[in-house]
Amino acid sequence: MKSHVAKILKAPVKVRRMMSVSLDGEQMELVEKLSLFFSRETSRAFSKNQVIEEAVRAFTDESATYISEQYDMDIRSVTLTEMREYKRVTNVGIAAFDTVLLSAKDNAGAKTRLFSERAWYPVHLDREKLEKIRYVAFYTGAPTSAVTHYAPITMYEPVTGQKNRFKLCFEELEELPHPIELGNYSAAGLRRPRYTTLSLLLEAKTIEDLFG
Repeated sequence: MKSHVAKILKAPVKVRRMMSVSLDGEQMELVEKLSLFFSRETSRAFSKNQVIEEAVRAFTDESATYISEQYDMDIRSVTLTEMREYKRVTNVGIAAFDTVLLSAKDNAGAKTRLFSERAWYPVHLDREKLEKIRYVAFYTGAPTSAVTHYAPITMYEPVTGQKNRFKLCFEELEELPHPIELGNYSAAGLRRPRYTTLSLLLEAKTIEDLFG
């Protein structure tokens, strides 16, 4: 945050758009104080809206970094349409799931890992969920765009130096009775691990069927 304040003091003048937010009295007073401070130190008018804009910028930058580190999602590259779909999607309750659904690219490197190494890493999972899962299934991206294989998990181990990242090892992958097609579901919803049950996995026809 110190570096962000330093940037404000040195930043060139930019065209700003007005915004309206609701703040309590204490926050509004602090915003005004900051406006006066930056106006003096930068020798130019620094409005209360600019203070709020910079606060939002700092929060969104920090949030994007956190989401990238903790959820393996580059939220800056995701479209609004994809994020609306991501928000809309429901999931199976924590008490119910026993299967984690992961996403893999349709290329030779991914296939080697899946079928020869029988391992996938690094996977972002919290321990509470990790201790519940017994099976892993894989969605393969375009051109396959379907869940085609699953396997019982044999072990997991933390990835050195990466918080909440694990290597999942599993038995030989088994082909599902039929591919589970993407259907109307957005692939954006599969950018992070999703949870379902083995019974739903074996019966599902489309991705949406996996989530009850």
